Amino acid sequence: MAEAAAAAGGTGLGAGASYGSAADRDRDPDPDRAGRRLRVLSGHLLGRPREALSTNECKARRAASAATAAPTATPAAQESGTIPKKRQEVMKWNGWGYNDSKFIFNKKGQIELTGKRYPLSGMGLPTFKEWIQNTLGVNVEHKTTSKASLNPSDTPPSVVNEDFLHDLKETNISYSQEADDRVFRAHGHCLHEIFLLREGMFERIPDIVLWPTCHDDVVKIVNLACKYNLCIIPIGVPQIARGFT
Repeated sequence: MAEAAAAAGGTGLGAGASYGSAADRDRDPDPDRAGRRLRVLSGHLLGRPREALSTNECKARRAASAATAAPTATPAAQESGTIPKKRQEVMKWNGWGYNDSKFIFNKKGQIELTGKRYPLSGMGLPTFKEWIQNTLGVNVEHKTTSKASLNPSDTPPSVVNEDFLHDLKETNISYSQEADDRVFRAHGHCLHEIFLLREGMFERIPDIVLWPTCHDDVVKIVNLACKYNLCIIPIGVPQIARGFT
């Protein structure tokens, strides 16, 4: 794959260097656009050198190695970035998007997007109501009541091999068996799943959620899974509606 990508990148350079006719180059302020895009793509495909994936100690482990305290079962420390480990703190647990972003009817009877995350946030949309009624056939008077919060007693219990859990603690990899962490990673975002969250519950959800911070952590998790015959489900962006898994 790396060799094929390198070849594609080389072809992109050549194509970029001979981009169209002289008239085309005069019209396009960036005649090497295609070549640059191919170089970027090939760079992603090539990735880092293999030596960068060595099994050296993770950065996150270096600081922790000096500490003597036992690892906590819940991820108290949050990662830096837009979305924290506990995604449900900022994302809807039973819907799409952020907790602070939703459509409401304002005092003028117009649909308004709440929150401050998007260019349209806080703005009234005077023709949106009419559009969704006429185009989509939506009845804006229809209301459904969903569960206000997740009740841990309604969720399937965590079933974890105690020997595995003991070995996992030795790795200092952050993990959680909390119901909300497990439910949040048990589904995508198709309509069936969203309404099941709002009105019911899944019969089976992950038993434990782990947060590896580097290549070493992933190797340790895979080795433990092989040792105890466990199923691993990698989670990235759980939005099936967008084509991710």
